[in-house]
Amino acid sequence: HGLFANLVHLWQMLALGTHQSTLAGLPWLLALIALLLGLYGAVLQLTRSVLAATLGAWLLISIPFLSIHSMLVGYADIWVTLAFFLGISCCHLLLQRKTPEVALLACGYAVLCMFTKQAGLGVGGILLAGVLWSLSAARPMLQTMVLASGAVIGIFLVSFILNDEIHETQ
Repeated sequence: HGLFANLVHLWQMLALGTHQSTLAGLPWLLALIALLLGLYGAVLQLTRSVLAATLGAWLLISIPFLSIHSMLVGYADIWVTLAFFLGISCCHLLLQRKTPEVALLACGYAVLCMFTKQAGLGVGGILLAGVLWSLSAARPMLQTMVLASGAVIGIFLVSFILNDEIHETQ
């Protein structure tokens, strides 16, 4: 695991003054709620339909993986999912409005993915490639360069992770 999920758990325990409270899992529940509200808002912005947004949120909450991991305190998967979804939403917004604030926010979500868990390294790399792709949407040559650099970074990250796992087993 990365540091983020452990720090969230530590901050909650410090705020409560104990580690045995059921409220220690509150950030994980709030992460699920933030994910649902983010999806609701994104679908509502795209379709302008409350029914479609509500159906999308209901379908998301129906996924067993998310509901289970939101209740398992200490697991980082819900945080990676939240950061990746919000980063992709920023990339979509970046296609519409090319503002530096949105690009910086998407890069922040990519960094959060990378520090949340080891598998988040690849997810954060994908998100950074998405930010670059969104910024270069009107330039085909720049998009080709983004794809090539994304492939190189992806190969590097996979080899880094596999190399680290091989050394851990020896």
